[in-house]
Amino acid sequence: MSSCMLLMLPTAYAASDSAAAGSADKANAVARTAVTLPDAPVPQTSQSSSSGAAQSGISTAPQSDEGKQTKRILGIVPNFRAVSANQKLPPDTARDKFKTAILDSFDYSAILPVALHQDNRYYTLGHGGFVKRTAYSFTRTMITRNDGGSEVPNYSELLGAGTSSSIAALYYPSQYRTWTKIGQRWLTAVIIDGVTFSVKEFWPDVNNAIFHQKD
Repeated sequence: MSSCMLLMLPTAYAASDSAAAGSADKANAVARTAVTLPDAPVPQTSQSSSSGAAQSGISTAPQSDEGKQTKRILGIVPNFRAVSANQKLPPDTARDKFKTAILDSFDYSAILPVALHQDNRYYTLGHGGFVKRTAYSFTRTMITRNDGGSEVPNYSELLGAGTSSSIAALYYPSQYRTWTKIGQRWLTAVIIDGVTFSVKEFWPDVNNAIFHQKD
């Protein structure tokens, strides 16, 4: 009996070694397969969209409603010239400037902005205190952007208001056609435009708090 058991021991050891070797081969094969498998592709959606926006030079509208403008105030008053806060837009073409002036019928024509290569849109500040934003909105009657995006004197506004006041003087009696009267009407027109810009500046805050108008 003992001699039979001794004879069986080498066979058992050989079978065990063979099984262990087979397991090792399988493990090595799995490892080699894992090494040769390519990595899963990484989604490029957000990167592609970001690069596309960067190439076009146009930033998307603000993600939050802070400083976001609507096309009309209270759904009535044209507000097409107002640009949402922190939004960068490409220069307007001559056709776009005429279109904006026609849509925003409360404002002067687009002839001067086209001739002087100036942007006739109002760019919302959208942050800061009441005094800071009010002062900013009134200074936009004197400062604007040219088609290259640089800040320049707002000749379109100042000359436009002066031209309108001079033409309006033709409808007044002769005693009201003096330079003093024309200057007063010119100054009044600039102040009214400053008030209009202030309304545009704070309209997003009022809209978000009360009306919740989307567009």
